[in-house]
Amino acid sequence: PITEEGDSNQHQYYLNICAKDHTNHTCYDGHGNPIKTFVCQVITLAGGYGEDLGDVIGFQPNLEDIKEGLDIQFTHGTTCDISVNHPRRETVVHFYCDPESGTGTPAVPEGQTIEAETCFYEFEWYSLYACPVCTEENYHYIISDCNNGVREKIFFWNNNPKRCYDGVDLPDPVQIECSDVTPPCDPGYYYKIPEDDGDLQEASCVAADFGEYTVGGGNRYSTWDELPSGFSTDEWQLQGTSIESGSNGVSTLSFSGTFVKPGYIEFKYKVKDYGDSSIKLQFYDLDTLVQEFSSTKLEYMTHHHSVTKGNHNYSWKFIGANSETLANARIQEITVVGTSYSEVFPYLCPAGTHSNQIGSSECAVCPAGTYSKSGHKECGECIDQYYSYEGANECILRPDCTENDYYLVYSQCNDGQTSGSYVKKPDNPCILNPEVYSPPFFAPSKDCSCPQGSVLENGECTKCTDGQYSKDGECVDSDKGQVAIPVNSYFTDYESELPAAFNNDQKSGCSGDCVSDGWRFLGSYLDSGILSVDEADSYISLELEITANGEINFDYAIDGDLVNSVEIFVNYQHVSIMYPPHNSKRDHVYSQDISDDMLQYQTFTYALEKGTNVIQWNFHKEPNTVGFARIKNIIIQGDKSGGALSQVKCPAGTYSSDKKSIECTPCSPGSYSNTEGMTKCKSCSGTTFTSKEGSTSCIECGDLMSTNKDHTSCYTDCKFTFSNDTYDLNPLDNFPGPYTLNNGEDIILLSICESKDLCFGNDNNPISSHVCEGKGKSFYDAGDNMSVKNKGEEIIITYDQGSSDDCIELSTEVTLKCSDSQQTPTEKSSSSACNIKLEWKTPIACRMCNEDDYKTETTACKNGKQTDNKVKKDDALCNGPDLIEGEDEKKCSLNYTIPIFIFVIIGVVFCLLVVVIGFVIYRNRKISHQYSLLMSENNKQYEMDTVSDNDDNDNKEDEA
Repeated sequence: PITEEGDSNQHQYYLNICAKDHTNHTCYDGHGNPIKTFVCQVITLAGGYGEDLGDVIGFQPNLEDIKEGLDIQFTHGTTCDISVNHPRRETVVHFYCDPESGTGTPAVPEGQTIEAETCFYEFEWYSLYACPVCTEENYHYIISDCNNGVREKIFFWNNNPKRCYDGVDLPDPVQIECSDVTPPCDPGYYYKIPEDDGDLQEASCVAADFGEYTVGGGNRYSTWDELPSGFSTDEWQLQGTSIESGSNGVSTLSFSGTFVKPGYIEFKYKVKDYGDSSIKLQFYDLDTLVQEFSSTKLEYMTHHHSVTKGNHNYSWKFIGANSETLANARIQEITVVGTSYSEVFPYLCPAGTHSNQIGSSECAVCPAGTYSKSGHKECGECIDQYYSYEGANECILRPDCTENDYYLVYSQCNDGQTSGSYVKKPDNPCILNPEVYSPPFFAPSKDCSCPQGSVLENGECTKCTDGQYSKDGECVDSDKGQVAIPVNSYFTDYESELPAAFNNDQKSGCSGDCVSDGWRFLGSYLDSGILSVDEADSYISLELEITANGEINFDYAIDGDLVNSVEIFVNYQHVSIMYPPHNSKRDHVYSQDISDDMLQYQTFTYALEKGTNVIQWNFHKEPNTVGFARIKNIIIQGDKSGGALSQVKCPAGTYSSDKKSIECTPCSPGSYSNTEGMTKCKSCSGTTFTSKEGSTSCIECGDLMSTNKDHTSCYTDCKFTFSNDTYDLNPLDNFPGPYTLNNGEDIILLSICESKDLCFGNDNNPISSHVCEGKGKSFYDAGDNMSVKNKGEEIIITYDQGSSDDCIELSTEVTLKCSDSQQTPTEKSSSSACNIKLEWKTPIACRMCNEDDYKTETTACKNGKQTDNKVKKDDALCNGPDLIEGEDEKKCSLNYTIPIFIFVIIGVVFCLLVVVIGFVIYRNRKISHQYSLLMSENNKQYEMDTVSDNDDNDNKEDEA
C-alpha cells in the first residue's frame, strides 16, 4: 500500500493501473464485497473498508511537456458527501519519464499531500514506462572523418540514458565511400554528405539548423561523464560538467591529435591555489611550456591558443601542494578546432541550451524560468506554479512558502525608532499560499540600537570622532597612555540593507553551477546563496582599513554534506578554519531555508595587521551535493570606519604621548616599555639592546659582544683572543652555504660574523639574521643574537632569539674546529628542530700565527745589501702568511766561495788531462822507440848490404 507520513487517519492506497478486475483483492466495501476499481482507499480506523477512487480510466499528456510523461485520470469513484451535489471521487496519477527508475512505484507528490482537495487524489510515478516508445525521432547520427576512403554513419540515442523504451532498435553503423579531402566549412556550417551513396558532387557546406551548432572542423567538449577520444589522464577526475585535477602532487590531462589545418585550442579553467605561489596549472605543447596559470580568484577564465598544422600533443599539468587544502584546477570546456577540415554533421545543442539561428557556432543557455531538451530552437516557458533555474532541462513545481522563506529586516533609524517588515528571500522559488502561510505585514517597532562607538543625537546615530569613545551617551577623548580603538560590527542585529562595505560587484559573486549571484543578505546574517547540482564557489569580500593591529571575529555555521566547506582568505592567503565545526552535526532534515535557530554556530578569530586587509569568505560545494553556509556577528577591532566603545591602555611595548589617540605607537628599536599605559618608552642601557619595534624589554648582548651607540644591535669585529691565541673568523662569511639539515630535507644559511639579509620569509620580506633555516620558499630566522665562547681548542658560537611556526625559541649553535682543510658544516647528533647544532672544521678556525711559528732566513747579498725574512715552519697549523719579508736591510760584502763540486770537476778534468798527457807521452815514446829500432835495423841492413857489395867487388877483382 501507499501511505502518507503525518496522515492521522492512517489511510492506505492501492493502485492497479491496467485492470480493475483482478484476483488480488485488497479493497472491500462495508459489506465485505470486493471493490472492482483501478484505485482504492482503505480506511483502517473505520474497520478497514474501502472507497472506490475511480473506476473509469482516461489519458492525457502531462502539463505542456514540463516533464516527459502522461497523466492518467480515474473518475466515477464513490460519492463524496461534501456538498449537495455529492460529487464522485477522482484520482490523477502523474507518470514521469525516468529511465533509471525501472518500473518505479507511485508516491506522494513532492511538496503536496495525496488529498490536496477533498475527494480529489493525486500521485506521481517515475517510471521507464512513462517514457514514449522508441522511434526514429529518438536517435540521431554522426558521420566520421574520411579514413581510407570510407566514412562511418554512427547512430546515437538523443539522450544518455535513452528516454524511451521498446520500439525501434538503434541501427548499426553504415559505411559510406568518400574522398580523403573534405573542403573546409566555416563555423556554423558542416559538409553534408548524401545519406545514400555519398556522391561528393552533391555534397556542400550546409548551415547548422535551429538547435544545432558546429565549431568549424573540430569539437567542443563540455560534458565530462566519460573521457573523450584523444584525451588521457592519470589523476584528473570526471565531474559531469567539468574535469578536476588532483589536489596533491602532479596530475596531468593530455590531448593528442592531428591538425589537418591551422586551428586553435580554447579552454575555460579555474585554479584555486589558496595563496600558495607554488601551486599552478601549466599548459604544454609537447615538452614546451606555453602558459602558466595561478589563482583565478575563484572565477572561470578562458585561454585561447593557436595551433599549426600537424601532429600535436598538448597537456594540462596541475602542480599541487602536499597540504590539507583543496587546491586544484578545473576545466569546464575545451574547444578543439583544426582536427578536420569541417564537421560532416552538426552537433545538437545540449539540454538547457538552445540555438534560434541557422548557422550557429555555439548555443545559448536558457535563462531562469525556462527550459529545453537537447536540440531545441527555443527555450520553453515554465507555466504557472512551476519554476526553473538557468540552464534547466525541465521545470519544477513551486513549493508553498513557509515562515522560513522570509526574513525580517528593519528600517533606518527615524526619531529613535525603527520598524520591521518581512521580505521574501532572494532567488526563492516558493509560491505564496495563504492557506499554508501568510507573512505578517509588519514587525513591532523598537528603539534604535546605535552601532558600537556611536551615540544617539536628535534621533540619529552619530559616530564618535577619531580618538573618542562613547560613554554614558556622549563622546569622550581618550587619555594619554590610552587609546580609543575603533570597532565596527555587522550582523550583530538586524541590518536595514546590505552594508556598503559588502555591496560591490567586485566583492561578491559565484562561479560554477550557481543560482544566486553570490552570498545573500538576509537581515541578521549572510547566506551563501542557492547553488545547483554541480560544483560551485560562492564568495563575498570585505575590505578593511585597520588603524593598528586588530582582529576580526565572526560566527559561522555549515549545513549539508560534509565534503563541502567554508574557506577563509585574508589578503588572498588561505587561513585554516575548523571544518566541520565540532558542533555542526545536524539532527534535522536538510533545507536551504532552515530557520537560523536550528543551526549551531562556531566562532572564528583572526589577528589583522595595520593597513589594508581584504577578508574573503568562500563556500565551496562539490558536485552532486547539497549545502550552504551562514555568517553573522562580524566584529572588527581596529576598523577605521568604526567607532570606539571605550578607551584601553596601551599594551607593553607601546606608548601614547597624546590625548585623543586611536592607536598606540610601538617603541622604536633601542627602547622598550614593560608596563601598560606608558606615555613614553625607556632607552636600553649598558650592554643591552633591542633591534625590533614594540619591545617589552632589552636583551643582554652575548659574550664578547658590544652594543652600538643607539643600543639597536650588538656587534663584533669577529677577532677573538683566548689564552693568548687570537682568532679571526671574518673569512667564514665568504661561505654562507646553503648547507643541508635533516638528511637533506631542510637547508641552512650562515653568516658567522655579520647579520645580513640571508633569505626571504613567508611574507616575501627579507630576513636579516646570522642564520636562516627552512625549505623551498619557507624560511625562518634561526638565531640573530650572537654569543662566543672558547672550550679547549674549539670556538662555540651561539645564535638565539630566532623563531618559526614550530619553535617559539629557535637557536643555532656552531662549533668551530681547526683543520688543515676546508670542510662544510655538519649536523651534530644532539641537534634538534628548535636547537640546531653544527660542527664546522675549517682552517679559518685555527689561531693566528705568532713568532714561534716562523723561522728566520737571510737573503743573499745583493748590491751590498741583504734582509732577514720570516718563513712559516712546515709543521705550523695557524692562519698567517707563509713569508713575512723583513723591513730592515743590512750591509754585506761579496765573499766569493767556490762550491766543492767545482773542485771535484777541476780535479776530474786535471786527472783526465794528466792521463791523456801521460798516454800521449807514453805513446810518443813508444813510437820513438819503435822508430829508433826501425832506423837501427835499417842501418844494419845498409851495412850488411855494403859489406856484401864490397865482397862482391873483391871477388870480381880477384877474378879479374
